[in-house]
Amino acid sequence: MGQRSNIFLILISFTLASASADDVITSPPDNSNSGAYLTDSAGNAIRGSAGDCWRAGIWTPALANLVGCDGVMAKALPVTSPAEAPEELATSPTETDVVPEQAIVSTSTYEASEKISFDTETLFDFDKTALKNEGKQRLDLLAARLMDGVVQVVVALGHTDSLGTQTYNQLLSEKRARAVADYLNNKGIPNEKIFTEGRGGSQPIASNSSETGRAMNRRVEIAVVTHRARE
Repeated sequence: MGQRSNIFLILISFTLASASADDVITSPPDNSNSGAYLTDSAGNAIRGSAGDCWRAGIWTPALANLVGCDGVMAKALPVTSPAEAPEELATSPTETDVVPEQAIVSTSTYEASEKISFDTETLFDFDKTALKNEGKQRLDLLAARLMDGVVQVVVALGHTDSLGTQTYNQLLSEKRARAVADYLNNKGIPNEKIFTEGRGGSQPIASNSSETGRAMNRRVEIAVVTHRARE
């Protein structure tokens, strides 16, 4: 499968799940990411602005095995007394000790993540998938902001209200997410770093019983992760 089809690895969610003691005990001891969380190239959890780990679409409590996410604790390691400590561990650093170059470089940058939600009326005309001029202007501002950092990931998620059939809403949400992604790609965001997915009406953020709520549910969410230079 192509990279775009791997979008199931990304789920924007800032809802913490309470992990029981049994969940922690039965989690894989090597702390290898089961694919239930979005991680960077070093294997560290990508976190939202609130500090929460980003869950992937396959996340379940049984797959919550990444230490520091959803209450998962690292297993306690046996404490070695000073008398039992290997001699080489007790020696002080020598002049030949060298700090890895990548560690020095990493101190000058930091990872930034954010999520922006656009109501579809801003981006599209009713029941259309072509971007309006107003929508393009909003995306221009976003693309300009991304240019001051190294883009790691951009995720566009399309959502609809509950009106219409599930099949139609699913297709509409996919096309709108793709339209946003294509526009950002034309503005210089590498295509291989952009992921899209349509969620149809499966993830409402408000009640669909009123027009106000349905308008809130018709949205495109864009999540971005960048490496930015420190001030």
